[in-house]
Amino acid sequence: MTITTMYAQAASKAQDIVVGATNAWARTLAKVFGQASTEGRGPYFDPDIRVDWYFDTAVELLEEQRTYVKRVAGSMSSISGAYRDRVMSMSSTLRNQASAASDIMRERSEQAERVARERANAAELEARAAAAEKFVDLTRPELQDELEKRNLPRKGTVEELRGQLIEAELHESSS
Repeated sequence: MTITTMYAQAASKAQDIVVGATNAWARTLAKVFGQASTEGRGPYFDPDIRVDWYFDTAVELLEEQRTYVKRVAGSMSSISGAYRDRVMSMSSTLRNQASAASDIMRERSEQAERVARERANAAELEARAAAAEKFVDLTRPELQDELEKRNLPRKGTVEELRGQLIEAELHESSS
């Protein structure tokens, strides 16, 4: 149901209530003033009748006004209730959509971070493999000469010497 349909239904209901209340009020006025035109005529005028009539009329009018105002207020309440319900529904929908969008953005961000880490790791492995390729065929004395050129310690196994040169090579290429 659209907001326009809800508004039209609520407005129609409010109109019916207001028309009914207005008609009831008009009937009461006609009844009260119809009695007023016939009472107090004739040879004898009783002031008690007039005073009672006046206060009875005031009470009836106040009761009709109370009923009329309650009906009108009730119809306005139903319209505002329909709007409130629609606004709450729209608000809930928007909150859910915002939450879903946030979840999607968080997932995409995490995915982008994973891809970036994987690429960085792959690049590091590739650089390490390229650096290792330079030193794979060198003998112990050749590795020690290369370490001496770089002012690095020359003690350790062939694998340790090769590892020092690889780390030095990676450090030099990153700076």
